[in-house]
Amino acid sequence: MPVLVTTTEKPTFIAKPDMRFATTFLSVKFRDYAVKGESIMDKATGEIFTKRPADGRVVSFFQNKKYLHDLALRLRVLLSNNENFYYDTDSESGYYISTDYDSMSIMSEERVNVLTNDFIVPNIEEETTTQFKFYLSTNTNGFFFRCTSRDSDKALIEFLTHEYNERLEHYHGSDPDYIVEYNKFINNERWKLNNATIEYTVKVEGPGSTKIYTCTDYARINEESCIYIPYQAIRTDYPDGCSSILVTIKSVHYDKLHFMINHSGEFGETFLANYNKFVYPDGGCYIDYYNVSYFIDNSTSLLLLGNEFVIALLETYYIRNLMMQLVAMQNAPSMLTSIKRPDDSEFVTNSLWAERVRDIYSGGIEVDNNTETDIKLMEAVLSGIDYRLTIIQDDPTDIDNFYIRNRAITSYTDEEVDGLFNTMSTLTNNNIDKLVINADDTQMQRALEEVYDEGLVIGTVDTTESSD
Repeated sequence: MPVLVTTTEKPTFIAKPDMRFATTFLSVKFRDYAVKGESIMDKATGEIFTKRPADGRVVSFFQNKKYLHDLALRLRVLLSNNENFYYDTDSESGYYISTDYDSMSIMSEERVNVLTNDFIVPNIEEETTTQFKFYLSTNTNGFFFRCTSRDSDKALIEFLTHEYNERLEHYHGSDPDYIVEYNKFINNERWKLNNATIEYTVKVEGPGSTKIYTCTDYARINEESCIYIPYQAIRTDYPDGCSSILVTIKSVHYDKLHFMINHSGEFGETFLANYNKFVYPDGGCYIDYYNVSYFIDNSTSLLLLGNEFVIALLETYYIRNLMMQLVAMQNAPSMLTSIKRPDDSEFVTNSLWAERVRDIYSGGIEVDNNTETDIKLMEAVLSGIDYRLTIIQDDPTDIDNFYIRNRAITSYTDEEVDGLFNTMSTLTNNNIDKLVINADDTQMQRALEEVYDEGLVIGTVDTTESSD
């Protein structure tokens, strides 16, 4: 016989049912009553879950819709915009990890409405699913954190955040509650752009000691934020290095959302009308996943709690190469390296094309790339040029270099001009067109222009060995 329940109650059973109608889905808020293999739906977003038959984990079909290039591109954006963040790029055993932590599993199947409540992690030692912790590489100084809401709540979160900033950033009244919020803008330059406060601890183990650092940082809901650990203090306390770094998330607070809800009656009918446009009919706002991306030193550092979905596990060396590929794409409009002439869509104004005519490998291996420029013909032309290191000087007794009188003092006679021309012709075996002169004195350069005004190259001679 069916059990009657109100809309605010969960059905109670002596035992979980072993059958349901095939045409129905269990609501996600009752997912702890699902049996293995049963489908579950979030009625607000349409997201479909299943209780995995193998282990009873509730997993989402949508979590498979994440691709490597999306993760790599997002990581590149994060690294470019957080210049202080670093990781061990030379690691041969490390990994980059992107993990979604299921907030309902952490909260023992209770869904936290962040409009009125904070996410306070139980972190019960005997129950790993209620914990929120992970190891970091000992050669990194932070991690990336994202509070992921329901799709149906994203507009409401942004609306409330904007209304909060607009009303309180420049508040000039006398209400003590408002003044407290106004001072947060004054005392924290990051307060305006963020709407979540993360409290966490960093447990560091090193030679002979263990220390725990208590930290607070800020994030924007539905955006990945860089969260730094107190690495400078760690390096000071452990100058010879540490053996492990364990981050434990204690809580996430949503003060801006709470303030707007608690004071909503003070903002007038226009605010309430707009609020009703964005709030979902169930009246809630839920953060279902907390995504954390970070680096570890080796696979043994991966801490699995039973409440997470590992989205990506990639070796650090591979991630580094992905970053290099993205950098190459970023630099493409200004510097193009290719064997053939680039397409006009790439080879645009102010770009430079470097034609890769030959590859040279260790061991004397040379591979010609069959480019438009004939490297062999180029070498034949260049090999016919003889270089003689000489300078232009004003010492008449120096017979190894060119003597030219200072033009600022006197002009050259026709005999002197003819004599200089004959000297240059002799040095170049009557092929003065191939003469290259290292002229450091600009006045002497102008003097040479009188001697020979066509075909004479005046510049700095590179006496180092030429290479391909």
